Amino acid sequence: MNATHGLMHKTNLTRQRAFREQKFRIPSPIERELGLWVDRIGASADRGSRNAPRLRLLGQYAAVHILSGQGRFATPRTGELAVAAPDVMLLFPDEPAAYWAETPWSTLWIVWNGEAADRLARGGYLDPRRPVVADRLGVARQAHTALNRVLRAEDRDAALLRKRIVLELVQGLFRATMPQRPAPDARIAEAVARLVPADGPAPSLTRLASELHISPTHLRRLFHAHTGLSPARFRMTRRVSRAKELLSAGVPMKAVAAQTGFGDVFHFMRAFKRTVGMTPGRFAALERGSDLRVGPD
Repeated sequence: MNATHGLMHKTNLTRQRAFREQKFRIPSPIERELGLWVDRIGASADRGSRNAPRLRLLGQYAAVHILSGQGRFATPRTGELAVAAPDVMLLFPDEPAAYWAETPWSTLWIVWNGEAADRLARGGYLDPRRPVVADRLGVARQAHTALNRVLRAEDRDAALLRKRIVLELVQGLFRATMPQRPAPDARIAEAVARLVPADGPAPSLTRLASELHISPTHLRRLFHAHTGLSPARFRMTRRVSRAKELLSAGVPMKAVAAQTGFGDVFHFMRAFKRTVGMTPGRFAALERGSDLRVGPD
């Protein structure tokens, strides 16, 4: 494709005035409460053209799955990208975009919106910097089929089911962008069990590495690769999680500190607040308050 179409370079794209989509479905009150709703779904076929359309600002989130054929996708952020089956093209509320078939293609699409959708984007599960995802597992087609069965139902169960289907779609597309992770090292499973023992003190990282016949540096690297945390951070997180369980069960703070391996109650209190964001006393009080509110009004 040559540059005369005006969509080859990012500089050309940023100068274009986008057509703003005005078609929106009004969500029901329960959908607004859930924070995520499906606006519409559909499917289409195009014989293909080399004439690029205008940029469009959809104002919502959308996944356009290419079932067959190939074409182009463009945004001011990414420039022009080649796309083909089984790619999914992602559209974002504030990102002008255009896509078009260069050969005959068929697509299906899902449009959704809501505050929960915005939170997913802010959390990085959908990224406008990577708007094209190779959907080799067909999660978009599965979501489209599932939504087609419940799209017109207006009951509370259907509203929640539609949200769940979109969440599973987003999760599937997010996983498709993640690099292939190596198979877990058997030594990591042992390290996890040894760092947070059911009872008794945990070994030091140096001693544990020696017993596993690897260096402490290599153990840290392996541990972080397979858990996302350093050994020290992992151990602290697990100990504090156990402390929350004990506090919720009404165990006194001093006993909780002893049972979770902290040297003294003051060390426990500092670590708990640093990890949870509140003191253990405050956490226990909130848990007691929630117990009082359980049950029908």
